[in-house]
Amino acid sequence: MSSDVETSPDVEVRLAPAEGTPRVLSAIDDIIDAGEQLAKGHGWLAVDTERASAYRYDDRAFLLQFRRRGAGTFLIDPEDGRKAMAVFGSSVNDLTWIIHAAHSDLPCLAALGLYPTKVIDTELAGRLLGLERVNLAALTERLLGVGLAKGHGREDWSTRPLPADWLDYAALDVELLIELAEVLCQALTELDRLEWLEQECERELALNRKYLDGLHVGHSW
Repeated sequence: MSSDVETSPDVEVRLAPAEGTPRVLSAIDDIIDAGEQLAKGHGWLAVDTERASAYRYDDRAFLLQFRRRGAGTFLIDPEDGRKAMAVFGSSVNDLTWIIHAAHSDLPCLAALGLYPTKVIDTELAGRLLGLERVNLAALTERLLGVGLAKGHGREDWSTRPLPADWLDYAALDVELLIELAEVLCQALTELDRLEWLEQECERELALNRKYLDGLHVGHSW
């Protein structure tokens, strides 16, 4: 299956977020305030995580990235700010989240008390369009004409302090996620496949709810 979605002719390679890379928040008050600011924004919430599975015995998140129109981008250290995550979650859990490859991020977010009521998975959307390359950088380059500087996905994200170029990389992961989701959903709508995406994303959430049930009976980090 192939897609009629056109590739943008001019590709800009973005090395860092256009608005700059925000500082990492770890203080309880700062994280709670970030949640309140995101709640006051508008539209979908872009979400991503960075983990250290190759270096640690678990798959927990060591950095969280969020972006919403009207609020901006936020980077959060959940290790130091773990006590604030439940309050943060009360501000964002009711929003529609955009996640690339949601199945890999939802469990570690759920372990922090963060879980969406609705999700849009941009990787699944790309697959339903029949695109051959559905990694985030390939999709933004093809559909938005912007290449994302990559290369730090397999780093040890439990490292502290995190290097500046790693933080640039992390912030870029949510920089264009909202715009990408809009283009993908529009393309799926034109092909009468948007309902397919909604069904697949609901399936991902159902699997995540089973994970949450496991947490409620005592499994947590």
